[in-house]
Amino acid sequence: FPLFIYTVIFIFKEIYIDIIRKREFRQINQRLTTLTLKKDKEQTPWQDLKPGDFVTLYNGDICPADIVVLNTSLAKGGGKICWVDTQGVEGFTSYDMKRAVQATRSVRNLLAFSGWLTYEPPNGNISRFKGFIKTDGSFYNEQLSIDNLILRGSVIKNTDL
Repeated sequence: FPLFIYTVIFIFKEIYIDIIRKREFRQINQRLTTLTLKKDKEQTPWQDLKPGDFVTLYNGDICPADIVVLNTSLAKGGGKICWVDTQGVEGFTSYDMKRAVQATRSVRNLLAFSGWLTYEPPNGNISRFKGFIKTDGSFYNEQLSIDNLILRGSVIKNTDL
């Protein structure tokens, strides 16, 4: 009989936790981010983002999805970088430097960018990313790594844009 009572209590506890978690996910996915469309910028819920969307993040913004850095406002050593706080991803405060893709960091209007990204499917390894970017008119693929990727939940730091 005690085992039965314990099992019932455990089941109700798990149901309660699932309800709370679902409510939290719904709130998170309703957060707004800046989506750049043609000449306009509009606020869009995280849940409406699609692969290929151009998202503009500012200092202090939480990254709404895994995003490849195409350009930033911070130049360092001939490249464009930004800093991210990965506490929301890794569980401890860690500032990581992310680099803009070389093929796009000098493009003034990213909406005029023409090319494509090829990357590995999502996986559980947050410390590895492999992909390629190819711009139209270019004869080579630029290799992408974890240095070009901002993970969902990371916070943009020390960068205006």
